[in-house]
Amino acid sequence: MNKFLLFVIAAVMPLALYANEDKPCEAPNSDPALDIYTGFRISATNMRLSMDNWENSTNTYPTGIGLNIGYRFNEYTRMELEVDYTDAENRPGTARLISNSQMINIYWSSTAARREPSLYAGFGMGTSNLDMNWGTGGWGEGAFKFSYQFVVGLDLYLNRYLGVDLGIRYRHFGDVMHQIGATRHYTDIYAFQLYAGMKYKW
Repeated sequence: MNKFLLFVIAAVMPLALYANEDKPCEAPNSDPALDIYTGFRISATNMRLSMDNWENSTNTYPTGIGLNIGYRFNEYTRMELEVDYTDAENRPGTARLISNSQMINIYWSSTAARREPSLYAGFGMGTSNLDMNWGTGGWGEGAFKFSYQFVVGLDLYLNRYLGVDLGIRYRHFGDVMHQIGATRHYTDIYAFQLYAGMKYKW
């Protein structure tokens, strides 16, 4: 968690320097040619496991990194392809999740995308390739599962090309089948994630 907070501070610190300039902030996306953007996100994951009537949760660790590319259809709506990797432990030594996810996200901005800053919310759907290991390798599975997420975030623009991307999301990764004795069980995996990243418009 400390590493994640240091990353957020390092990412947002340039805003203070930029705010000290005498000239007003330039509109970050006033050129139609800047409708495409690419970026990355680093996330901290609070993972939860639900099996039958049993539920467990984890502490929060900096556990994910992702890349995204998006297109803005108008001032309020944009679509994004996001690919990310999550490696989270449910209390170290107990359970470990490794997920490679591919999501299609749709976002709506509360204010025009050409304004600064810009709040946004959205949802995404896609697949996650899950590999779950319990304890010292008691069980595991690699399989593509249907995944979805809900996102609320904030864009802070440093200039017309470069911005800071902060947010929180709820993600349902899917379920993993495992066997205890002769009985099969399905563990549902979902998480709350904080993320910080950068994006570049071109």
